[in-house]
Amino acid sequence: MSVKRRYVVSFLKTVTDDYGHDQQIRQHAIEVFSESKEEAVEQAKAELCRLEHLSDWSQHADRYEVAEPDFPS
Repeated sequence: MSVKRRYVVSFLKTVTDDYGHDQQIRQHAIEVFSESKEEAVEQAKAELCRLEHLSDWSQHADRYEVAEPDFPS
């Protein structure tokens, strides 16, 4: 039996501010429990699509970051 680990997948979007500087804005952070980082990303993408009623996660964000934080959340 595999051990599921806790991952937090953050979805980010680059936006330009009034001064022409790019800023990274976190659109969502989704916590999942998964056997691998890759599986966690896929679960988080699906959850983001469900939450935001999207057909593809990239309609809402430019990229994602995965963290494996220590407990507690």
